[in-house]
Amino acid sequence: MDNISMLNTLEARELHIPGSVIARAMGGSITDWLNYYENIASCQEQDLLQAEVQDGYEFVIVAATEDGAVGVYMEPSTLIGRKSTGGVVSIPTETAIHIGHASGESLNPGASGAALVAPSANTPGGYQLDASSEELYFDFHLHNDWDAASDLTIKVRFEVNIDNSGGGVGDTVDLRLRAFYKGIGGTSCRTQTVEVATTVGQSAQYKSFEATFTIDYDIGGGNNLALDDDLGLILNLETDTSEVDDIVITHVSFEYNTNKVSVER
Repeated sequence: MDNISMLNTLEARELHIPGSVIARAMGGSITDWLNYYENIASCQEQDLLQAEVQDGYEFVIVAATEDGAVGVYMEPSTLIGRKSTGGVVSIPTETAIHIGHASGESLNPGASGAALVAPSANTPGGYQLDASSEELYFDFHLHNDWDAASDLTIKVRFEVNIDNSGGGVGDTVDLRLRAFYKGIGGTSCRTQTVEVATTVGQSAQYKSFEATFTIDYDIGGGNNLALDDDLGLILNLETDTSEVDDIVITHVSFEYNTNKVSVER
């Protein structure tokens, strides 16, 4: 593909692709690519073309369709800046996030006694927890795209499985999550335990909520997280402190900040 075709492709599709990928596709360096378009910008009626450095990343901005410009970072693993016509270049401050998903039905209760709930008109289904001895087991892998400098987040969606409309406005569902993890060569697991109380109040039956657990990446005490760790997790309902003791776990997600762009799993 020649240089003009590449530019036209960018304009037509507003592709958010890494600058180094563009440079390779065009057979030159990112600097050569930028200089070329500086020379032909007026011929292509471009309203903006520049290179800038912000937060340590060099990126190129090429005028695209009438609503703005495509900004592309030089680093292949880093996301995009955008500019609205007549406005200023806006570089997103959000970090890319790697997300993994597990449906409620895919969790494993072992022999703990948690009962499978089938999907119906009221629920997407999952596993019922109504005793502290009932546990759900699941796992995730901490891939090498983790930034190694931020906590992990595990989000658990659940439904209240009773009519609690006559309960208290401050009633809670208290969940406990235990994490066990190690990498290749490990002979014993590092561990963390996190308990989260979610206020459900005077909830109707089947109302959905989400509990968010944070796994501390640098908790210390020999329990820090490491790249390429395998994590085994155990979730249970703390009935001794929960006012609502009957729920259905419908979905679990696992999130961490990543230094690469990736697809949700």
